[in-house]
Amino acid sequence: MKSAVGSTDVAAPHPRVSVAIPTFNRIELLRRSVVSALLLTYPNLEIIVSDNAGTDGTAEYLKSLNDPRLIILLGETNIGMAPNWDRCLAAATGEYFLLMSDDDAFVDPEAIAKLVAGFAPRDGCTPSVVFCDVLLERVHSGRIVPTAAEKTLYGAAEILRLFFTNRITVMPCGTMVRLAELRRLGGYAGNGMMLAVDAFVWISIVLDGGWAARIAEPLVLYRVHESLTSSAPETWEADIDLLIRMIDRAGGPLEDGDRRIVLAALAATRNRAALGYVIRRWRRGGGLKAVFRDVVQYRTRLFRWSNVAFIAGRILRHR
Repeated sequence: MKSAVGSTDVAAPHPRVSVAIPTFNRIELLRRSVVSALLLTYPNLEIIVSDNAGTDGTAEYLKSLNDPRLIILLGETNIGMAPNWDRCLAAATGEYFLLMSDDDAFVDPEAIAKLVAGFAPRDGCTPSVVFCDVLLERVHSGRIVPTAAEKTLYGAAEILRLFFTNRITVMPCGTMVRLAELRRLGGYAGNGMMLAVDAFVWISIVLDGGWAARIAEPLVLYRVHESLTSSAPETWEADIDLLIRMIDRAGGPLEDGDRRIVLAALAATRNRAALGYVIRRWRRGGGLKAVFRDVVQYRTRLFRWSNVAFIAGRILRHR
């Protein structure tokens, strides 16, 4: 069921932007996300919230809101994560699109205006993806850590090298793309990804468009939680294998040297997924026997020089 509380039609120079917030049974977190979106000052905005057949009162909460920018989608059955994202995409009418998880939030009322401005051509380059710095809210420790980088414009090869070597952060809640490009890809579902669905999309777009712009200030808050980081290595490995195949056959902006660097970084990421899983199991009191079984099961991924280098780098950064 689709329930449009209202719509706005503001003329140029403000292109229409669609902010999508898919949700399922996380009403307390959703409240923060929706309120932060309603506080945005951008004049030509629609906020699409798609409730994936939740049972926690989300529908009633959304119906209680009265804002002409809000579009409410109420699913009768749970259709899964990526299809729910695509339901938002199907309802979108903007020129630009931003997907925000129901546990993330905007921290700057001018966030949308600043992201849209990032699409302006510069130095002969027109960005196809615009992303911003984010505040990482680490649920386990309660710490909030800002991300940062050095430049504000990146070619496809450079941003992929930095992203897959953990030297730049690109989060979905802080990433805006053109709606037409997202639809050209076929949306989110159907590409085979289980966890890194959003990364697959923006990487595909930047490979085709060639440039990504960074807004050098934190505009959003991204919640890092256990349900994401504790996923089994096999799930991450399947996603990484799909990314490897995509990068391996990518032409355009990726020269052979760049491709080799990105592929090596992806292989290291696959090994690190197993390392992170075992460490988190140990921290959560999995027990010595359980952790030993994990070490035996994932030994071919754990005992790699890339993991040794990763641990050494973390130690040196925290000295």
